[in-house]
Amino acid sequence: MSPHPPEPLLVHRLPPAPHFVGRDDELARLCDAWASGFRGVLALVGLGGAGKTAVAARFLDDLFAGSVGPSPDGVFVWSFYQEPDAGLFLEEAYRYFAGGRSVPAAAKGAGLLHLLRAALEEGGPHLLVLDGLERVQRPGGAEYGRVEDPLLRGLLARVAEGAGQTAALITSRFPLSDLPHYCHLDVCGLPRGAALDLLRQRGVVGEDEALAALVERYGSHALTLDHLGGVIGQFLGGDPSRAPEAPDLADPGADRQALRLARLLRAYEDHLPSEELALLCRLCLLRRGADEEQIRQLFLCNLPVHLHTARELADQIKRLPATSCYSKDEDDLGSLAGAVRATVEAAICEAPIAGPEETFRREMLLAAAKVLELQHQTMGVEMPELVRFYSDALFDAADERHPLSTDERVRLLSLLRRYEELSRHPFLNYKEPPLQLQVAFVSAGYAPPRKTSADLTPADVVCAFHKVKAELYQLTYKHFMLWRVRELCRLYQRKWALAGQLALLDVRQLRRVLDTLVQRHLVLRESDGSFSVHPAVRDHFARLGTEAERGEWHDLLREQMISLAHRPGRHLPEDARTLDLVEEAIYHSLSAGRRDEAEWLYHNVLGGLRHLGWKLGETNRGLRVLRQFDPCPDPWALAWHLRALGELDEAHANNSLPPFRADIRLLQGRLPQVAAEGDEPRTAVAAFLMGNTGKLPPSVLGCAVPRLQLLLYLGRYSVAWYASGMEQLYGDIGWGGEQARCRLLLAELARRSAGVTAAGKYLDEASAWVLHSGSAEHLALLHLVRARLARACGEGEAAQRAADEGLHVARQCGLGLALVELLCEQAEIALARSDPATAESFAGAALERAVAADCRFAWGEAEALHLWGRALFAQLRTEPARAALAKALDLAQRLGDPRAAEVERLLARVGE
Repeated sequence: MSPHPPEPLLVHRLPPAPHFVGRDDELARLCDAWASGFRGVLALVGLGGAGKTAVAARFLDDLFAGSVGPSPDGVFVWSFYQEPDAGLFLEEAYRYFAGGRSVPAAAKGAGLLHLLRAALEEGGPHLLVLDGLERVQRPGGAEYGRVEDPLLRGLLARVAEGAGQTAALITSRFPLSDLPHYCHLDVCGLPRGAALDLLRQRGVVGEDEALAALVERYGSHALTLDHLGGVIGQFLGGDPSRAPEAPDLADPGADRQALRLARLLRAYEDHLPSEELALLCRLCLLRRGADEEQIRQLFLCNLPVHLHTARELADQIKRLPATSCYSKDEDDLGSLAGAVRATVEAAICEAPIAGPEETFRREMLLAAAKVLELQHQTMGVEMPELVRFYSDALFDAADERHPLSTDERVRLLSLLRRYEELSRHPFLNYKEPPLQLQVAFVSAGYAPPRKTSADLTPADVVCAFHKVKAELYQLTYKHFMLWRVRELCRLYQRKWALAGQLALLDVRQLRRVLDTLVQRHLVLRESDGSFSVHPAVRDHFARLGTEAERGEWHDLLREQMISLAHRPGRHLPEDARTLDLVEEAIYHSLSAGRRDEAEWLYHNVLGGLRHLGWKLGETNRGLRVLRQFDPCPDPWALAWHLRALGELDEAHANNSLPPFRADIRLLQGRLPQVAAEGDEPRTAVAAFLMGNTGKLPPSVLGCAVPRLQLLLYLGRYSVAWYASGMEQLYGDIGWGGEQARCRLLLAELARRSAGVTAAGKYLDEASAWVLHSGSAEHLALLHLVRARLARACGEGEAAQRAADEGLHVARQCGLGLALVELLCEQAEIALARSDPATAESFAGAALERAVAADCRFAWGEAEALHLWGRALFAQLRTEPARAALAKALDLAQRLGDPRAAEVERLLARVGE
């Protein structure tokens, strides 16, 4: 692996404090830790706004200036405030530490985590800086501070254990409760002198005593003092005597500092100009930072849409490339464009439509282009829906859901009757499948009598038939076009009505308001040019207004994000930007109380488990989206994501299917508990593994311990090759995980019987899916087979690396059966390098786990006893070696283990 670039990569540059003061002690401790060669995880923990990010930023400045040594080989900086997606973090970190090479197309999830770990093992020292980790930690409850993303948690655990020459500097409001070993550094209040300096820098004037009295009342919390000084300096003439009254602590259990900060933020509500307060409240509804262009798209309304825009839209629709196939009749195309113009004009006269006009025009043309794409397909065009909308004669005029005019509805029925007549004509010498529209109209009660005409030629009938069908589709396209135009007009009318003071701002004024909020330290300008709000400030201002008003805004943001996500030519999204938009739309749908809409977005726009999980490997995103719901709309998918990430207990709790739950127990090595799940085939597998029966269980699809694995235990290699047909079957039915498991076991079968070349081929084929999915159970098996193959090839170092990685995955995820086999493999590797003491330790650990009351893995026990006896014998400890091997022989013979003969020969040597 080539060395990674020495230049630091600041994916998100940490914003320095606008007025950095104090923090000498914290900086000194950071510098001392780095200079002394600290490796592991060091967390700056403190209240929101205490200055954690500013301390980390100042430390990096000192490090880059060369005043802190030694110089790192590479520095990678990531802010979870700006991008909470742990999957993207892993991709960017791997790309950097792997020397700039691109992320393997197949690598996702735990597979990518494995590659990143391997990259961090090369060279060093490395420095990871992770800002705002609380965005991906649990904020309360029994697991307070737990990192929610399993992959990120796994990486931090490895760094904390000393993986490579790596140090991770973290900032968080919460302690890292799930890391047993890390260095915790509290970031508390500012010292007195620094606190007074901060107030003066914010415009507060007066003697030290007066300013010290403010600090006494409000505390020395950096963010609180920053806004205390801001309120006094900007709105109260800098006079400390005019400071807002500090809140009393009526409830002993209340958060004193939060109450103080809330008091100052309420003061901003009283003093901020209305347009600043309006924009701040709207920005606080967003969970992620937004750049200026996105802010304009979401909140800018001025100048409103005028009538001339409707005229221009009609002309532009006629020139769209998609209209070239709409109709060869200019009158038809003119009618479509004219209908759009009339609809927009009517909407403008009804209520103001938010601009800017160019934005509205662009969205209209994108919508038109998307609808006109339907002309290239007849599959999926919902003509029955059209019938249902228009078959009721009570609708006399066009409305939101029925945009076609009365004349067009009459024409629609007439065209259907004509279509029916021509489709039954004897001159039509071929039969097309019934038109969806025809079937729907007949079911609605329209069944015109059959008619024929003697003066028509076959060519006339065919030509007329296709013409009528084309006209029916054109009316369908027109319906969808006008429906979408009305929907967009209503959206932008709602935007104007909700905008309040924002409706008065043009582009220049909006930028000025945004800049002013940055100057007031209420909005942060990030290094990439985006704008965000401190979480404590965001939580306060996002709650302003009535619940109904907030719901309206969430609903509006949802609609705009869906509109941005739906572009012509797109089906299910695959790029990160569009996936982000849909994920945010789901969040705003739930915030607006529109759970049905959120579920629809998950299933139909994100594609649910099949697209998001199985195809894209977006396990982290799928888990994050589903956890927003309460209750979860797809517990089976949630359980799949959790199982793939190695969260087996939680996966078990979220799926009631007996086969799934029994598989979880098999993976965990909790063999006595399998029977309680009520799945007979897997109960038989558990009985076999516990040595309760020598009878092979029936072969079933998708078992976590398949028949092929049991045949390997029995040494029945010729029969095992017949099971290779299952690998092809799983591929044919699209069960990629089971196909990969089969290939890994076939690699082990080939190693034992066909040679290492064939084994390597199967291993490579399996690796592609395993790295793509990141499934922990498959990754542990991959490492086990890879270690065995490397050992067989005499590649001891490669075998050791693979076994170490597999052991870490098995321990972290609770993969009990894999843990026993990997411990045994570690013992084999130690014996191969003539280290019997280490082999004894590993074999003893494997034996302890295998015979545990909640495991009882008899096949693992037999292998561990054999290895333990070998290790003891290699140390010339004859008596304990004889006892261990005697037990191993007895158990192997009872199980029908083919290694019994090898144990018997070794036992004979011990007795000599």
